[in-house]
Amino acid sequence: MEEKVLRNRADLSISLLFLCVCVCVFSAHGIIFPLQGEGGGVFVQMASEEPLNEIPGECPTPGDLGHAGWNILHTAGAVYPYKPSPLQQEAFRSFLYSWSHVYACSHCSYHMRRYLKRNPPVVTDKLALNRYLCEFHNTVNKNLAKPVYNCDPMVVLRRWHPTFPDMEDQPTIEEQMPSSNDWSRRRHRS
Repeated sequence: MEEKVLRNRADLSISLLFLCVCVCVFSAHGIIFPLQGEGGGVFVQMASEEPLNEIPGECPTPGDLGHAGWNILHTAGAVYPYKPSPLQQEAFRSFLYSWSHVYACSHCSYHMRRYLKRNPPVVTDKLALNRYLCEFHNTVNKNLAKPVYNCDPMVVLRRWHPTFPDMEDQPTIEEQMPSSNDWSRRRHRS
């Protein structure tokens, strides 16, 4: 049963990741996207220049990939809420399990899946998650004979939080959006 739940979670997260990648790639090339609104379908033309025939840069080295991966994980952990909702907890847990299936280093992703199985993600709050991610990173560093770091959450947050020491929880996009009732009132005032 647990394997089925994890597979469903991973399938959903992989689908969302794929959708995000597609939107980024297509929008960079000026593809038109249908957006649904109250008034029916609306089409938006994404601005772009002529598509490039070559993408600048080179394939990342394993070291580049590792640094980029840890940057994403630690920064996502740093901006995680102090009091996450059940949905936010499940989303981050699913993100970690999904990451372990799509990470572009097969032996790294295998070891991550093993780590997650032995040490399920601790997503109860910002401080616990940051300690968990640091301990996970230290486990990898030990296996690679690299230095380990102090996992006191405040030490971790000092390094990774974009606005340290001001670390107030930021409202989600949904919390920033006016409710449908607010939109109705605005429309009737005009």
